[in-house]
Amino acid sequence: MKAPADREGVVAHFRQLLERAPDLSLEVLRWAPVGDTVMVEWEAKATFSGKPLTWRGVDRVSLSDGKTYEGQVYWDTRGLAEAIAEAESI
Repeated sequence: MKAPADREGVVAHFRQLLERAPDLSLEVLRWAPVGDTVMVEWEAKATFSGKPLTWRGVDRVSLSDGKTYEGQVYWDTRGLAEAIAEAESI
């Protein structure tokens, strides 16, 4: 299992993402508390090589004393990677 990134690692990851997709936006579709955990369903939109793409995912965030102690993101990484590759091959 990969260790979680520190704050600087997370910031660097999102900087790289926003360099490739500066118009990236996320919309929360719904959310629900489950004990000390919050489930958040979202839809993301961004343009890659002039082609608009949309994908959905779910974040699971567990909190204790107002701080995140565990987080997991679920989404179809292969589907998005294939769509980006297709957009960039045109």
